Formats: sequence, structure tokens, C-alpha cells
Amino acid sequence: MIDRHTISTLLGSTSFKNLVGVGMELKPYELALLMLRALDNSEEYGYIVMGVSKLINNYAVVGLSLTVKDSAKEPISTALSLISVELEVEYDNIDVNGKNVFVIKLKNSPKAPSMNFTRDLDSQEGFIKNLIVACLTLQARKYYSNASEDERNDYIGDMLGAIGYNIKDQTRRGSSSSGKGSGELDIFVSKDRLPFTVIEAMNLSSLSTNYINEHLDKIFSYDTSGINSMYAYLTSK
Repeated sequence: MIDRHTISTLLGSTSFKNLVGVGMELKPYELALLMLRALDNSEEYGYIVMGVSKLINNYAVVGLSLTVKDSAKEPISTALSLISVELEVEYDNIDVNGKNVFVIKLKNSPKAPSMNFTRDLDSQEGFIKNLIVACLTLQARKYYSNASEDERNDYIGDMLGAIGYNIKDQTRRGSSSSGKGSGELDIFVSKDRLPFTVIEAMNLSSLSTNYINEHLDKIFSYDTSGINSMYAYLTSK
């Protein structure tokens, strides 16, 4: 049960480490990060409260215009699947100071929960591991089974951006495959304002060597720094 008095007390000070207050966020990967923040303490429960804004010493209850309990089920479930241990969770809309907020209550685990992503954001090896995890989570989402390449790239870019990479999508850089003008990158990753990785992706329904070679040519033409990566969204059995 989510206790209204407990939430009101926690919102009264920003010093409580087991509460994360946000406006409204239902993207699974960002929800997972919020969950980890709420549980990164010794308290039995962690809370995420949506519909508030953080002030210097406390949270201001702004309120939500919609009841989001039903629409939150899928993104919360997906967010939990990104965390390495199973967590007990409940969520509901409650009234605080006459305003509607949405609360996610999480029971802390004896095992330290973490994202399945590695926190090694500095090495190419760490990036490849995180790219694989992002692709696996995309594959698990039914919506993307028939999505366009751009939609899939947006998801992968958002996932990588949420864990700390500096992401830009469809950046114009290098030269195009025709040699006329700049090429358009799928995903460009920078670190300390320098190029880190260039990603070129493609929807692949068969082993079309000509199509694959075209993308290989593109990525080497686009990336003037020599740091690159390519993968395919396979739609064939």
C-alpha cells in the first residue's frame, strides 16, 4: 500500500535519498534509471513521484492532469526487465495537497540492483556491450518488430543517451557515398567533444551482399575519424 502521509513527508525535504521526484517520465530506460536512483540507499523502500518539481529544500507538488496508472503498466514492466534483479513494485495515483501525483513504490533488494548495461562508458569494449544490450531490449519490444530503420535507430540512440553517452542522430559529417556533399550518419557518439563512435544501421531481410557493401562504404566515407561500428536489424528467420 502506498501511504499518502509517507509521500507527503518525503516530499517535504530533498535530503531523503529514497525518493526521486520528477515531472512525468514513462520511457522504460529512463524509468529504470530512476528506479535505481530511488533504491541506491539503505532504506527498505524507494519511491518515484511524478507530478512534482524539485526546489532547494523540498519538492513542489505540481500535479498531473491525467490518471496514468493503466498506461504505466507496460513501461514499468519493461523498465523492471532492464534491471538485473527482480523487484517488488506497486504504483498508483494518489492525492497530495489536493493535487494528483503518480507514485511508484519499490522494495529494496538484498542484492544490489543494477542495469544490465556496463558502466564502462570510456572503452570501445564497454560501448559494444551496451550496444548489444540496447539491441536486445529493442528486440524484446513487439512494437519494433515491424518498425522503420529510423524508429529503431531512435530507440537505440535514446537507450544509449539515457545511460550517459553523448548521442546525435542523423548528423551530417564526412562525405556521402556519391562524393557530393556531406553524408548523413545514423547515430554519432562523441566523448569530451571528440568523435567516439559512428553507428550505421540497416534493416536486413536477406543476405544481400550488395546492400551490406553499400552500408560498409557509407560508414567509412562518413566517418573521418576512423572510429566506426555497424549493425543490422534482421527481419528474416
